[in-house]
Amino acid sequence: EFTKPAVIQQASYLLIAAGLFMFILSFLGYCGALRESRCLLKTYGICMVLIVVLQITAGGLAVAYKEKAEMGTKSLLKDMLTKNYESGNKTNVVTVVWNHLQAEMHCCGVDNYKDFDVTPWKKDSGKEIPESCCVLQDKATLKPLSPGCTKNPSISNSYFETGCYKAGSELVMLHIKIVIYAGIGLGIIELLCIILPFCLSKSINQYMKY
Repeated sequence: EFTKPAVIQQASYLLIAAGLFMFILSFLGYCGALRESRCLLKTYGICMVLIVVLQITAGGLAVAYKEKAEMGTKSLLKDMLTKNYESGNKTNVVTVVWNHLQAEMHCCGVDNYKDFDVTPWKKDSGKEIPESCCVLQDKATLKPLSPGCTKNPSISNSYFETGCYKAGSELVMLHIKIVIYAGIGLGIIELLCIILPFCLSKSINQYMKY
């Protein structure tokens, strides 16, 4: 059910809700510091602790169940293709996203072009691979450099043997240092967001005693 276009479209609402939560949390910390409210500052600090704990838990689970996570991800992506990748006037959000990924990452399907054999697109089009799997002349219009690419794909005119899962993994590994540094930077910022509210709250408490 998670692969249906309507469900994927509704994911945007979840992202909006997450952004709203972060805005409220940030505003809570701002008001606590501005009004010197120990209650607001402690609430902000506790919320930040919970967020960090959830992040660490998610990271630990990802490492512990790495193989299962990979298998589950591949299964989800293939199921998405099988049920929702379409052609012509039936093009939906899943098709648009897949076409964009394939054109940008120079890949085809999850493992390779054979993932399209059981899709609605394959039955309707009669082609071997979609235009987005070809070496493109124009990415915006998905115009192949070789007109016969979709029916007679080869290594020279397409990326039909390169899976998007592998391409995505290689892209992450290529920029792994940036990912690590970004994670460390985020961790330091979050740590400061936990320590400073409690320090300020303690200072306010001592000040009120005097």
